[in-house]
Amino acid sequence: MKFEESILTKTIYYVDASILATIDADFNFIEGAGWYELYQYNYDQSFWRLDRFDKLQEQFFVKLPFTDDWANYNSQEMEIELLRKTRGATTTPCVWQECGKPSLMGLAFCERHAYFEMGIRK
Repeated sequence: MKFEESILTKTIYYVDASILATIDADFNFIEGAGWYELYQYNYDQSFWRLDRFDKLQEQFFVKLPFTDDWANYNSQEMEIELLRKTRGATTTPCVWQECGKPSLMGLAFCERHAYFEMGIRK
């Protein structure tokens, strides 16, 4: 992979083979804490948090706005937005307790109810 092709332009990604290859090629491991690892991007010196692998959970790679208490950074809103963008929305209303927000493609729930009530991450 050429360096120009591996420049990350979003603030959150689902972890797949290409993201892992980019991390390996273009990031420096800083430290680990709990369920996360902290990396620094060689391109712009920004800091990113990687979820440690868990076969039962979706892994995220998140650009951090700060490094203080980085392991406790709450990325839930970013994860919910990524879920919405990835799945897409329909015109069918969410069925959760008469929510009424647009449901996600392939689901009967909006992104918030899919995420918080159903545990859906992707």
